[in-house]
Amino acid sequence: MTRTKFWLPLVLVAACLGIYANGLHGDFLFDDAYNITRNTFIRDFHNIPKLFTRDYFSLAQEGAYRPVPTAVLFADHALFGYSVEGYRIVNILWHALATLLIFWLLVKWLSPLLGAARARSVSFLAALLFAVHPIHSQMIGVISFHEDLICFVLMLSCLHLYLRDK
Repeated sequence: MTRTKFWLPLVLVAACLGIYANGLHGDFLFDDAYNITRNTFIRDFHNIPKLFTRDYFSLAQEGAYRPVPTAVLFADHALFGYSVEGYRIVNILWHALATLLIFWLLVKWLSPLLGAARARSVSFLAALLFAVHPIHSQMIGVISFHEDLICFVLMLSCLHLYLRDK
């Protein structure tokens, strides 16, 4: 194995951490007050089974059925309480995972066309552009938008698993 196989993913993660580190501090934004600071539902782990009942809407006081992102909020709240930095670090990690999955998928798809070394280079540049593109700043800065990150990571994971043996 070449060194680039190990270094390129590390550089991508470092780019994600570096580009969004300046947004770690600050306040909860927009829907965060409603979904985190005023959400009594996520404060008690005994409510997790209620994510899958009809009572969810009245208990969680949410307008949409989002059990996975709400379950992540349970864990985030248990770990970080009301420390916005913890929530944002988790969002950056979701973004870094999405970036790595994009990189690995592109390497897999492009290797037969371009060869392994060139596919890694092209995939790295594409994933780096994804990692640092400013369009993602809202999903990372506004904790309540973590559902988009989670959905994207799960979708890319499914695609990766589907293509794993092909």
